[in-house]
Amino acid sequence: MDVRFTLQAVAHVPIYYWPWVWWQLLRLRQQCRAAGCEVLWEVDETGMVLVPFVSDAENDLLVWLVKQNKTTRAHWAPMDNASGERHLSAIHYWMGRIMECGERCLPRLVVEAECALPAIEDSS
Repeated sequence: MDVRFTLQAVAHVPIYYWPWVWWQLLRLRQQCRAAGCEVLWEVDETGMVLVPFVSDAENDLLVWLVKQNKTTRAHWAPMDNASGERHLSAIHYWMGRIMECGERCLPRLVVEAECALPAIEDSS
């Protein structure tokens, strides 16, 4: 959230606290720029700036690992491919792939089967 002094943010605060709020927001903005993070802030009735949430730091390794763990990879999900077959179930997808592979392997199996069988002698 953008850290700046707006009238909507301080409408519920008495006017004599506004310089104190402005000073706190100025310091908070400087700290956010130095740390490279964003904050969610609010102002209470006494002019105190409260920060309930701080974003994750960009250089935090643990945060990066969690983000990488949540991202999907194309090789993890076999249905996530560029062929447009994502709507198919896994059985349809893999049966098509097996049949493509079988088309290449089938002639060699037929040749091996023909060589292994003895010649038929017709006695008629």
